Amino acid sequence: MDSIEEWKGRPSAELPLEIVGALANPHITLVGEGQADELAEDAALAQETGYRLDEDGVWQVAISCSLPGVTPDMLRWFIWWCPKADERYSALYPESHETIQFREADAAYFERPERPHFENNMVYVTERVGGEGTASTIRFVKPEECALDPKKLHAKGVSYALCAEIGTNHGALMRTRFIGLFHTTGEGLHLTGRFWLGSMLPWKWMRKRMFTEDSARAVCEHASIEAQNLAERLPSLYEAYGPGDARYKVAAKPKKQKKHRKR
Repeated sequence: MDSIEEWKGRPSAELPLEIVGALANPHITLVGEGQADELAEDAALAQETGYRLDEDGVWQVAISCSLPGVTPDMLRWFIWWCPKADERYSALYPESHETIQFREADAAYFERPERPHFENNMVYVTERVGGEGTASTIRFVKPEECALDPKKLHAKGVSYALCAEIGTNHGALMRTRFIGLFHTTGEGLHLTGRFWLGSMLPWKWMRKRMFTEDSARAVCEHASIEAQNLAERLPSLYEAYGPGDARYKVAAKPKKQKKHRKR
């Protein structure tokens, strides 16, 4: 069981060789946003890592990662617990994650001492992706808003689905959709994730201007490391601070020493 401070000081693991190999030939199967449930049905799709441009000018980015020892309750807890303090966010990916803040309108949801049932919410983050500093808005939504049926997913072995819209300007311009399906395995969970970069933008020329092959690769590498870190760090963080928020203590700032005049 390691503390937030210990994880913040520990570097992320390097990309596994199988992901490095996949990125050498990043061609993936295209899946429409409305057909995301195919990711739960096709075992080959569930293992894909890479990126590819579709005919609408959307870069699809696929990630795949095993999460031994991770449970759905840990994930539900972390998505609610993490946005309450920058250091919690940084502990997941110290080299990249900088700040996080939840939307004021969602304060009642995040400030409860015990994890509530999921509600749509919005958070604002700053981080580094592909060496570039970014400021993003992330809106977490229920699976039904992404044309997914939780009951059908559960029947296919998906015990948790994470769905989000990603944009800028505090939600004024939403650009990208993400769906993460967590399949139950004998050891824990397996993540099948898919980004549709720019799919929420109204015009193809906007997607072409905002997203390139380089940005697709950067997102793929970043999200893959993030997932590896989640597998390594979440069980320890949950053991130390879960399942609510009562066990988290903010370190007291040292008091300033009073200066005394020389006599």
